[in-house]
Amino acid sequence: MGTLPVERKASLRSFRDPEGTLIDSGVVIRYRAPHSFTGEDLVEFQGHGSPVAIEHLLETLKRLGARQARPGEFSERAFLNGRMDLAQAEAIADLISAESRAAASAALRALTGRFSEAVRELQAGLETLEVEVEATIDFALEEVSASDVKDHTDRLLVLHHQVVALLAQGRAGFALRRGCVAALTGPVNAGKSTLFNRFLGEPRAIVTPVPGTTRDWLEAEWVLDGLRVHVIDTAGLRESDDPIEQEGIRRTQSVLQRAHLILYVIDDRLGWQESDAIRFAGLPEGKVAWKIYNQIDRTGRRPGKVGADIYAISAETEAGLPELKEAISAFGQPQSTVAGDIVLARQRHLDALERCREALELALRAEHGGEALELVAEELRRARRALGEILGQWSTEDLLGAIFATFCIGK
Repeated sequence: MGTLPVERKASLRSFRDPEGTLIDSGVVIRYRAPHSFTGEDLVEFQGHGSPVAIEHLLETLKRLGARQARPGEFSERAFLNGRMDLAQAEAIADLISAESRAAASAALRALTGRFSEAVRELQAGLETLEVEVEATIDFALEEVSASDVKDHTDRLLVLHHQVVALLAQGRAGFALRRGCVAALTGPVNAGKSTLFNRFLGEPRAIVTPVPGTTRDWLEAEWVLDGLRVHVIDTAGLRESDDPIEQEGIRRTQSVLQRAHLILYVIDDRLGWQESDAIRFAGLPEGKVAWKIYNQIDRTGRRPGKVGADIYAISAETEAGLPELKEAISAFGQPQSTVAGDIVLARQRHLDALERCREALELALRAEHGGEALELVAEELRRARRALGEILGQWSTEDLLGAIFATFCIGK
């Protein structure tokens, strides 16, 4: 490669193996620790992208003592060398795997430290209060005054409010990362498969006028306003002696358990039947379910929202579909937080924030109940430690291995 490139300057060089054979030509950038992504000495090669040339270059580097990086090893080294915290390192993988603009924006906010800053701010508040409580325990010559208790309580309430707000932002981001599962169900021949195809913009489900055409469930991914929606078309619900159709209906019940949103589709020409009321009431408990009156092109009903969680549409003509899509988008992307505040949280982040919230609530109960301040201090420590887990301040090798193993090679 010739002379050593100037630090942090792009240099055009020829890449050759030890025998002098030309491999490729391209740009080389040299970084000296700690001014690199990992905080270590680093050299970056940028070639023309030929798989053959890349393989030859990698083989040459291995002959010279290098080895293939493990999945996520660059990000892991950056974390271990203090270049970023664990939440930021995880955001790299989330940004790479983001399947919508909204998810990518939320991951980028976490990568640039927005989420970590909020966690550190909470940690600082907890630590300050913990120190003051400990001082009260160590130096109080008499019982704690009512004003001290009120001050502790007021500050605990503020911290609790901040944790709850961050948890809401994290849950919104988790929903964005996970996507929304929307299941279509209802009686046979209501137009579920036609609606399924309209959502996807292509004829994925077979549509015929024969009742019971859909015998099993179909699932496909649909990106709506930056939200990843898993749409599921299920077998129509009715009494049947056909064992295949019965199995399809049984599977429908299982699929509905996975759904975050259930769209119960009926034929507007038939209206809401007693059987619909029974089936609707029998939907899995705790699920959000909307009534969709389809085929309004044959009844003359006005399209759009016609009641609380009730929509009138025509899957055939697409009348009312814009309003329904807008409602699904709003459901899947929680509006309780400003979009710019959503962070692409992982389950472990939510678990840690939940433990922090629970610890603060126990501290508040101890304050209100006049219990020993040692209990309050212990709960503050637990809350602070839970937040530290998010940033990787307390982590095990097994946890780090599990996290970075999910990264792609080269990151």
